[in-house]
Amino acid sequence: MKLAAGKSKRSQCLTKVTCSMLHPSTKKLIDRLAEMTASASLAWEERPPAVPTYTTEGYTVTLSENPVELLICDRDGMEVERATTSALTETPWDQGGTYADLLTHMRVEALRLARGTETAISKLLEGLDDAEIAQGVERLERVVEELAVVEDAAHARPQEEVLVGEDLV
Repeated sequence: MKLAAGKSKRSQCLTKVTCSMLHPSTKKLIDRLAEMTASASLAWEERPPAVPTYTTEGYTVTLSENPVELLICDRDGMEVERATTSALTETPWDQGGTYADLLTHMRVEALRLARGTETAISKLLEGLDDAEIAQGVERLERVVEELAVVEDAAHARPQEEVLVGEDLV
């Protein structure tokens, strides 16, 4: 298909069969997935080899690394949408960089969620805190400090009981 002279890249995208820019709804989906992944609100799963997937409403989203792509399939495994490396690379992300950068970062975070990395690290840190407290208590149990009894010399001792006039009668 030959384009008329003077057409911009955006208008080319509208007339070509293969478009190198992401569709607005795909951008919106990627933005929402990234937001929810960052807040650990999605139940990502890991499929071999190290491919994060998210399934909901009969659709599966897959984030591949090489090439960087987002693939959406229906419950029968039929491809519904594919955000290609070139489309992701050529589409600027509103917060800086490109959608390829966003997808790369999201993929790493999705794998951490799928693997339970944050849960494991939290438990390890908790265990280290508990061990540190236990070690401190153990150290304290080994150190026994005996304090001397302070006696006031003005008070009588048991063998020097003072008799009062009433006791003499």
